[in-house]
Amino acid sequence: MDGFVLTACQRKGGVGRSTLLYNVAGSMAKRGLRVLLVDLDPQASITQICLSPESTDSLPVARSIVSLISDDYFGTVQSLAQPTGIPGVDLVPGSNALARFNFPEPEKTGPLQDTLRDALVDARRHYDAILCDTPPSLETLAWLPAVAADVAITPTPPEALAVQELVHAARFLERVRWSKNPRLVWAGVVLTMYQPRLSIHEAFTKSMRDAYGDLVLSNAIPYNVAFKECVVARQPLAFWKPKSAAAKAIDAVSGEILDRVAKLRGRGQEAA
Repeated sequence: MDGFVLTACQRKGGVGRSTLLYNVAGSMAKRGLRVLLVDLDPQASITQICLSPESTDSLPVARSIVSLISDDYFGTVQSLAQPTGIPGVDLVPGSNALARFNFPEPEKTGPLQDTLRDALVDARRHYDAILCDTPPSLETLAWLPAVAADVAITPTPPEALAVQELVHAARFLERVRWSKNPRLVWAGVVLTMYQPRLSIHEAFTKSMRDAYGDLVLSNAIPYNVAFKECVVARQPLAFWKPKSAAAKAIDAVSGEILDRVAKLRGRGQEAA
């Protein structure tokens, strides 16, 4: 079976999206999956973690994700993917040059909307999981991976401003389904930076589960300094500190995502 494509969808910044996807990639690779990270964030956070900030700054635009979506270049995933140093994980690097593609009305961007989807068709045969990092916006650079994806997740700390954005994520994904990608499924909301001892976190977690039910993943990502440390060490927790509480939380979330993807795919096969 071809691999699945997952995108992160959350307009709020600072929710731990890049750190989550980086560590989920490590966890999935530790399980034996072949993983491709696709960096669509002009900040190129995952690229900086994987390749170093210096290498990211000096990377030619033609060697980045821009080559997949711009008419000025003719790149392919096979030609652009780089090893990350994590066994089983490759990366299509991001670039600051992506910013000029983040149009506010993605439905009006014409053929640009299909560029990433078309580029990933062959990649699905070479990877089990393709994880797309996105900027904190719901514009074109979030739209392209949503058009290409099978599933979307929304990383969200249990705090007021982030929780309020769930409504906008839902509306955005519905727009993508109606316009370009009817198979796209919102696979879940991932609680990040969770501190169970904070009453405000407990209150917002309860309100989210009351409002969204099983859409909120059972497992949460705790606030833990190990997530900051692994970025500096440039190693995902699954390989760097596999016995830590943070690594176990990541592995639980990764497993839950894989279970949800498997159920969705099984349902699709039954329908076929």
